[in-house]
Amino acid sequence: MAEYIKIPKERLKLLTENKGKLIKYIESQSDTKISIDREAQEISIESSGKSEEIFDLWRARDTVKAVGRGAEPEAALDILESGAELQLVDLSEFVGKKHNALVRIKGRVIGTKGKAKNIIENLTNTQIFVYGKTVTIIGEHDMSIIARGAVELLAGGTMHSTAIRHIETELSKLGVKYKDA
Repeated sequence: MAEYIKIPKERLKLLTENKGKLIKYIESQSDTKISIDREAQEISIESSGKSEEIFDLWRARDTVKAVGRGAEPEAALDILESGAELQLVDLSEFVGKKHNALVRIKGRVIGTKGKAKNIIENLTNTQIFVYGKTVTIIGEHDMSIIARGAVELLAGGTMHSTAIRHIETELSKLGVKYKDA
């Protein structure tokens, strides 16, 4: 079984620098073989055959995809090392192909001086990266789902205070105590 991922050229460099050290590490942690087609900007991830564990293949795919969608490599490696989960929000689903609208929505998700993004990250203990037309969220399963919900609310035009109340409500449903952001 194999997975294929398209990666922008500038993000592909992160995966291949230092003689492919990051790729080699992902392969060693996931029992996979990763091949890069630089011309097509496509990455192929295959199970090495030593393990029938499809979960390893998916973790490697999500790690590579996270780097491709703007996550710092150290954050993306949390998917491999600590079982964190990847959530992607495609902002073009909210605004179509209108460039100015996409810039505005990205600004809403980030907030003034990064405040909205930081509040969501702090309340949900996730890491959020805004790149291109996507928002990448890395964190524990329940928390990444809650963060995704807040990002989608903001992208849909909801007020920041409403998105934060959504997070607080979802956290209280889980019995999680949160600190004021």
